[in-house]
Amino acid sequence: MIETGSHSSDSKLYEGQVRASLLEGNSGSVVRKLPGASMSGTRTHNLTGLTFRGRLEIEGIHGSSPTMQDFTIYQPTATGFIIRNHPVVPTPSIEIELAASSTNSPFQVLRFGVRATGETVDGEIEYTRLFFALATASKCTLRDKGGEILFSFEMQGVSSEGMENCLYRAKLFRKLKFIESVFHTQFRLPTDIAVEQVQQLEIVFRGVTEGEFAIREDGITFYDYAPARIEDLNRPPFTDPGSFTQWVGNNAAVFDRLLDVGPVSVHLDRTVVANSRLVDKLRSGETVSQLSFVVFDHQIRHNFEKYAARSPQSRRLKLEQFKKRLLAKEPEALVSLLEEPLASDVSAEEAIKIANGWLQFNMFPDRYCPQEPRLEAGRWTIPVWVTYPNGRGAQVQDAYVDLKTGAITVPITVEEFRNRGKTVAAECLRAS
Repeated sequence: MIETGSHSSDSKLYEGQVRASLLEGNSGSVVRKLPGASMSGTRTHNLTGLTFRGRLEIEGIHGSSPTMQDFTIYQPTATGFIIRNHPVVPTPSIEIELAASSTNSPFQVLRFGVRATGETVDGEIEYTRLFFALATASKCTLRDKGGEILFSFEMQGVSSEGMENCLYRAKLFRKLKFIESVFHTQFRLPTDIAVEQVQQLEIVFRGVTEGEFAIREDGITFYDYAPARIEDLNRPPFTDPGSFTQWVGNNAAVFDRLLDVGPVSVHLDRTVVANSRLVDKLRSGETVSQLSFVVFDHQIRHNFEKYAARSPQSRRLKLEQFKKRLLAKEPEALVSLLEEPLASDVSAEEAIKIANGWLQFNMFPDRYCPQEPRLEAGRWTIPVWVTYPNGRGAQVQDAYVDLKTGAITVPITVEEFRNRGKTVAAECLRAS
């Protein structure tokens, strides 16, 4: 068993608000007639008001709005109305709140809310599909079963934060749905989704679609660890920085399911044991409950042997078929999210840590320091300087960290870097 990443939790957002206003000519006259309308032929729900069969039609969007369903319009105040649907899972719930300043003034849209229903991946997909459609449409219309327009809304989009949340959830739950389709299972979603759970589903998704890949983390922990051979403890990464490979099992836990993914191994190119005192316990024959490793380059490589053995075309086939099914129901903008990572881009702070890790792994002294990085052409450019306590210093060489993967490249060899650093240091000392 392994664990990577942080332990903070990422609360799952269940509701989003869309900005909208009633179109001119639909300022409430229809609404005011409805409470007094005949109730014959309507269904009864636990709400006070008129219930009718209707459909929310979204301009320019095909197949994204819910099918014909029950809506109730009820009046909580003298100058306010609420329109609420009665969804059947996985259809999202819709609640629109209207209010007027007086009984004779036009209604305004106070809130246009959309909420996921149930605790299923399908519910989340339907939610993000509807929310995205509303957020990107110019107009939507609520019609009754007979085709009469009850309300027309001018859609005014969402906040940048609201759209960001929608797209992140759309990406996460479409990846989960793909995993469900591959392993013929269904996940029951927790109320809160922790960061490590997101990372685990990303590992499984990439394992199935790529076979071999790297995730970006500065450390990893192996549980109930015992070395295959005692003599392995007398070499890196147990004595000094080095490389390390560990088989981690045939199963991967994703939420409430244990998936048979075949043999999986983890490889670290630049690592060292975080707590060297635990190595003494291992030498005495003990099994260590938790053994952590520092990953200097933030690159943890996974090998899903079953999928890595297949051709790239074979691995991609199921994903392309899945994307095709999604495209029949939603825009390319949502489907294309499957190809994007769930992890955020490398920050300037992380880029500096990665550059520092490269220096530490190659045992450069502390006077070698990464400076403020610059973002250029999809990568961080990080000047590495030699500095001295007297304040003098000069640049040795630029290092580069990829914005997406975090992989570091230095265009000269380590030995050339050392020699250049010695030359720069000597110049600094002569100048002092």
